[in-house]
Amino acid sequence: STVAPTIYTKNYWYGSTYPVVGNPPSTGVMGVVYYSYNYSPRPAGLQVYLCKSDGTYCWDITNSGSGSVNYTGYGVAANQALGIFVRVNGTGTMSPAYGSTTNITVNYTY
Repeated sequence: STVAPTIYTKNYWYGSTYPVVGNPPSTGVMGVVYYSYNYSPRPAGLQVYLCKSDGTYCWDITNSGSGSVNYTGYGVAANQALGIFVRVNGTGTMSPAYGSTTNITVNYTY
């Protein structure tokens, strides 16, 4: 788990990386990934993506604070870190949106 980043400014991407826990085999590939996150307050225009930590292989998880995405078939190594990337789309100023503890669980095959 990690804490989702606090969003201070609209139209700016913020990110947090989840550490790889344990020692997945180098031959392992990701399958279904379960996640949960929360923002308080949840501002209009919020966008949330779950991605590889380098910003590739992204899934839009904005509309669901918990669920799963399927990495099966993409060949993403199980020992690769994932990250959550967030922003608030829009104009004008905003009050900070605070991310809570987020969790992911990676299932993999090898």
